[in-house]
Amino acid sequence: MAGALWFRRTRVLAAVLGILLHSSIVVTMANDNIVLLAFALTCVSLYPLFFVRRVGAAVLGSSGQECLGYRPRSSARTPG
Repeated sequence: MAGALWFRRTRVLAAVLGILLHSSIVVTMANDNIVLLAFALTCVSLYPLFFVRRVGAAVLGSSGQECLGYRPRSSARTPG
């Protein structure tokens, strides 16, 4: 199911199944319900990240590596 989140065609189905899975864990396991609820909410809160468009490459350049502090060296060396 986690692999299905990476593909556009299967993303919605994987998110729905993931929400159902994490909800069923909370419902079916009565012991430690608070801990499981926190776990399920944490997992479910990450699903929207798979539906947001990537804007870093459009703003920062073709690869987006500038945000990591990487700057490609120029081909011409300056004397120094």
